[in-house]
Amino acid sequence: MPTIVEGSARIRIPKAVGISKKMPVFYNPHMAFNRDISVLLVGVLRPQRMCLPLAASGIRAIRFAKQVPEAVICANDVNPRAVSLMRSNAKMNEVRFDIENRDANELLLSSGGFEYIDLDVFGSPNPFLDASCKRMSRGGILAVTATDTAALAGTYPKACARKYWSRPLRNELMHEIGLRILIRKVQLIGAQYDKALVPVFVHATRHYVRAYMMARPGKSAVDKELARHVSAWWCSCCGLAYSASCGTAQEFGPFYDGPLWDVLLVKKMRALAQGHHEKFFSVIEQEAAIPVVGFFDPPSWCKRKKCTVPPLDSVMMRMRSMGYAASRTHFNPNSIRTTMPLKECLELLSQ
Repeated sequence: MPTIVEGSARIRIPKAVGISKKMPVFYNPHMAFNRDISVLLVGVLRPQRMCLPLAASGIRAIRFAKQVPEAVICANDVNPRAVSLMRSNAKMNEVRFDIENRDANELLLSSGGFEYIDLDVFGSPNPFLDASCKRMSRGGILAVTATDTAALAGTYPKACARKYWSRPLRNELMHEIGLRILIRKVQLIGAQYDKALVPVFVHATRHYVRAYMMARPGKSAVDKELARHVSAWWCSCCGLAYSASCGTAQEFGPFYDGPLWDVLLVKKMRALAQGHHEKFFSVIEQEAAIPVVGFFDPPSWCKRKKCTVPPLDSVMMRMRSMGYAASRTHFNPNSIRTTMPLKECLELLSQ
């Protein structure tokens, strides 16, 4: 078996052709960035009881054990071959944690609860949300990956309605809105148990979206988050609006319209990264300070208005000179997260 090095960990995995659920033991090299971010987050928050119900090769659990050696970690997989490989990989890295071979929901429901639960799924996290929310400790973190972006980002709107109880958007905002739809779904499940799941860090990368949500107990906290579930409208003339502004507007949602990042947490994770993924964290830190829904995408609007796309930096400079906040967004490298109203943004393009 080939040996793979990721971060401070080394693992062996069976050879496989392509990335799919049919792999003998699932390992996705394209998710290394996802794991990098999770290692930084647990490195800052240092949860003491962690659970990875779908641990597969054990790479994330091994990296967590190296980052937070004092933590009690439970790594589980329903695949016996994965469990056997996980044990040998843990031994090779000289780390120790509990390794289970059980159904993920059964494991969660039979536990006493965790301060960190990581649902790194291939597809939708839906089958594991209820048990995870039940066993999430106060102040704990539920980390959720969804790779079914075809549903969340609007390619298959009926699938989004079935899985996430929402109508998606299919344009330049689709990945942010898809992530906000996922957050709302998780919050609705948590609300049943009087747990408000508040986003503290999110990102949309390649083929997936990822949300880290902190559990805050109490009915009032839940009510506050549920009040942030809204629907909106979109049209190619008016952009995003919270009321039907014209006859061609398309309704979408409901989705979560609150802040996506905890600014202090972002700063601490960036510092811990010590220069790694610096471009990513620089953008996240800037856009985290502008808690608005959506962003302005000059290329898309210039195409609609049939005008030349101006340099992005000059557009942001003019926005700031007029008293508005403006930054790049990791959702789209050619877009601007800003407090400037769309009408004024469009006027900048015509100047």
